[in-house]
Amino acid sequence: MLAIKNLYKTLLWIIAVVYFGIPADASPLLGVSIEKSDIRIKLSPGSDFVQLGTTKAALIGVFGKPQSIEKQEFESISKKGELIRYNGNNFYFVDDKLIGFELVTNAFSVGLKSTQTFYAIGNGINKLPAGYKVLNDAATFNITDKGVELDESLIFYLSPDKTITLIRYWPT
Repeated sequence: MLAIKNLYKTLLWIIAVVYFGIPADASPLLGVSIEKSDIRIKLSPGSDFVQLGTTKAALIGVFGKPQSIEKQEFESISKKGELIRYNGNNFYFVDDKLIGFELVTNAFSVGLKSTQTFYAIGNGINKLPAGYKVLNDAATFNITDKGVELDESLIFYLSPDKTITLIRYWPT
């Protein structure tokens, strides 16, 4: 079923490229997929990490006392939760599970278990895993969960000189 869904997406993209003249390299469908459970977040430097789905207590246990914890309504997903802040870096929780994050300083880094490589604000684009697609100054990776494509993305926003300025993960 997933193969048929991906075939339809690819065919629709080819039609859009041919009919509308959209550049083929602009396709979000051609980017690399990352397994959700492969994503790690850690303090830079540091070895302890958290991952999506971790509890608020576990995050605080690894990262220490936060700057603030605020009640938050997440309109885009129609849920209430909490926002934990660490000096401008935001971690979003719903039902005591980490569902997203925004990193704006190099105090934290995001990595992949499979590559044992971490990426932080200020790194060059050449540090990212191979196969990313850049569109509108952002390198985007599609997210899968046990091989099933999710409507979620890990996005590395880039400056004009192609250094990472913001790292965001959010369920859309």
